[in-house]
Amino acid sequence: MYAAETRADIRKNINHFYDMIDFVCNRDKTTFGEQASIKLLVFPEMALCGGNYPLGLKGRRRSLKEGLEVSIEIPGPETDLIAQKSIEHGVYICCGCFEKDSKYPNIHFNSAFITNPQGKIILKYRKINSTNNMFELCQSPHSILDIYKEDPLPVVSTKIGKLAVGICYDLEFPELWRAYALKGAEIFLHPNGGMSDYRIAQARARAIDNMAYFLSANMGPFTNSGGMTGGMGKSIAIDFMGNVIAETSESGEQMAYVSINLRALRAARSQRWFNRLAHITTEIYKGMYDEPLWPKNTCIDYPVPETLADVWKHGDKAVENLKKRFKKAHCYVE
Repeated sequence: MYAAETRADIRKNINHFYDMIDFVCNRDKTTFGEQASIKLLVFPEMALCGGNYPLGLKGRRRSLKEGLEVSIEIPGPETDLIAQKSIEHGVYICCGCFEKDSKYPNIHFNSAFITNPQGKIILKYRKINSTNNMFELCQSPHSILDIYKEDPLPVVSTKIGKLAVGICYDLEFPELWRAYALKGAEIFLHPNGGMSDYRIAQARARAIDNMAYFLSANMGPFTNSGGMTGGMGKSIAIDFMGNVIAETSESGEQMAYVSINLRALRAARSQRWFNRLAHITTEIYKGMYDEPLWPKNTCIDYPVPETLADVWKHGDKAVENLKKRFKKAHCYVE
């Protein structure tokens, strides 16, 4: 990928993705003819803008201004180009990007969208756990919760199953994926910056806990005006029993292929034994989230963060809230 520095640069990544999509879909058609089976393609987090590092190996993330400069509208000209490939090859495509929305000025989101074989955008997701990772200035629906009108946890029903999306740091929060599962999601799509051993363990847990497939597309190398840098790679696919069924290495640009057995997944969700969704004792846990931890409305009650130092102040408040909760439960030690 190319680390875009202007919105026009995004086209370089789209052209590259066109080559990748044509390669994999045309090879599938050539090999299997009418039995060609590729139905879904998943690209990494921030795929269109090419990551969060605009200036090579300088150890710096995009500023708010730089992030806004490479943000797109959904739908918009860039998503239309992706949709054209969905139509051409009859596939669903999930792709990550930076997004801006005139309803919420002066902020941008770390988003992903899904196009269907008819070229329609059928799902748009905005990363819930964004600024609270302490590394980015993209905002979350939680940052503007009191004025946010869309469903922050969208699930879409398709011919290939019920799909939901979480992005990168979202992996660390089991609440998101459980919410999706209880809304019927069967296939979790995870545009990501990269995997590590502990994150693979988390992804396997999300799949097992929620009896869902987990497909994580991870960022590999990207280039920009400052030279070559890159993500961690290691894309991975996990079945609903937590088995790793496809995996790439940590270096270079690669593709992973996986088959999904929805009949088996739906049978597992219908059984009485070890049904980790049907067996949830919901009433026990109702009060767990009554008290806030990470503060909401951080772009309403406070100025929009322009630096990571602005974000870290909210992080300090979240830790303070956590300590208060521990002290209330008589389990906090200084």
